[in-house]
Amino acid sequence: MPDTEDLHLTDSGHGIDLSQGNVCPMCGAQNNGDQTHCWQCRSLLLQNRPRGHMTPGIAEQSQQLQASMRQRPDSAYFWAAFALLLSSAIIGAQQIVQGIYAPSLAPESFVAFFQNYMTMTRIIVGAGIVVVSPLLLNLVLRLFSLKPQCTDQRVSLIAVMPPALAFALSWLPNAALLVALLAPAILAAFLVRKGLALSGLRTVIVWLSHGLALGVVATAGLYTLESAQTGRVLNPLTESAALRAAVTAPHREKQSLSAQKGALSPTFRWNPSGSAWLDIRANRAQIEIHGRHLIEREVKLIDTASGNTILSGMISGTRWQSDIFIPVIGVAYKISVPDGFADGDNVRIRSLLPVEISP
Repeated sequence: MPDTEDLHLTDSGHGIDLSQGNVCPMCGAQNNGDQTHCWQCRSLLLQNRPRGHMTPGIAEQSQQLQASMRQRPDSAYFWAAFALLLSSAIIGAQQIVQGIYAPSLAPESFVAFFQNYMTMTRIIVGAGIVVVSPLLLNLVLRLFSLKPQCTDQRVSLIAVMPPALAFALSWLPNAALLVALLAPAILAAFLVRKGLALSGLRTVIVWLSHGLALGVVATAGLYTLESAQTGRVLNPLTESAALRAAVTAPHREKQSLSAQKGALSPTFRWNPSGSAWLDIRANRAQIEIHGRHLIEREVKLIDTASGNTILSGMISGTRWQSDIFIPVIGVAYKISVPDGFADGDNVRIRSLLPVEISP
């Protein structure tokens, strides 16, 4: 039987001396001897006892208490992570179902194409980021020799919550995409600081390193999947420059032409954008005619090189919209309307690629 005077209770999981009531067993913060709860994480503190008062029975009860204290806070992280992961799964399934139905409008911006035409890429990359995030966070902690005062389970739960939130918010309307970037970043900083109980400087180091690692993995995933979609290995340097030019081109997507009564059929030619990814993946177009047509007439889009009709429809009323089609770069197309256009008709092209219009 060991001498109870010399019995020394230690939390073997974290190396914290539980016989010292001013040391928090959860986060390791120093507290005053008369405090009952930790000032930093609000965990219940094991109060100092006089020497000889810590009997084996009390020591066993204290160990059970500390084990219970370690598990209770993790349950909150578990349910928060579960809610975010479930929401992400439901949203992903909903987007897959919606993807069965083709979008009704051709994209006129990169954001519109990303939102409506990259569903599977986004789901695969999002799921992959959630899976690898705990591995990356543990790698960052090991790299900087940091030992957070919490369980390994909490580290994993903290790691999956920000990417799960980012995935769920990424489906918000275009104007709210900034929220999808800022909210997960703020959540990650809060969880690293409070959940891992790291100091301010260490919080910044872990937060930035983990976020950068996730960004690199996400970019690599997007690049790999989109290269597979185009059927060629894309050059990141040339593609980045071309995409930047395409996104910032002023009014490129608002190509339109006002026709005179009886005017001949206008000709359209899609030019290369300089980006193989845009020319292959984002090559979608749509034609709209706005005017006043009291009599129903047939509209045709004709390939001038072959003379074949690409698509057709009946125009009546004030607006006609073609189906979405994939134009061939460099080929001229024309719109054919019996007896020409009505006075004041406006022909508009919806396309992310540059279009050259000739009356």
